[in-house]
Amino acid sequence: MLNEQETVPASENRSVVWPEPLTKDEADALWKMVGEQKKKRATDMPTEQDAIDALWSAYRRLEELGWSDAIYCPKDRTVFEVIEAGSSRIHNCIYHGEWPNGSWWILFEGDEYPSRPILFRLKIPNTQLRIDDPIQT
Repeated sequence: MLNEQETVPASENRSVVWPEPLTKDEADALWKMVGEQKKKRATDMPTEQDAIDALWSAYRRLEELGWSDAIYCPKDRTVFEVIEAGSSRIHNCIYHGEWPNGSWWILFEGDEYPSRPILFRLKIPNTQLRIDDPIQT
């Protein structure tokens, strides 16, 4: 099992993570898992068309679950959720600027990172915020 990570408190106004080094056994286990996952993907989707079909199916299912194309996101600095191609998690995001020349920015630990989301959804209504709203404490 991987060791816990030590995080510098947010009160120090920085978010540096100091991971514990992996042991050789941990690294070997991770590398084995990576190989097994790659082999499973090759078995499940042996051709490009198989992978495209899986992507299309996943995209349609996410639409059924309430997600929409990212171009339809709010453009008024409302915080919403996004999914990026290649990411395995949901991110909080805002859109900066005027459409179509603005850009998406992921909000994480008090910082913003450029994004290219493929899907968005509004946050649960009672958690909907605008980035310029005062922080509730």
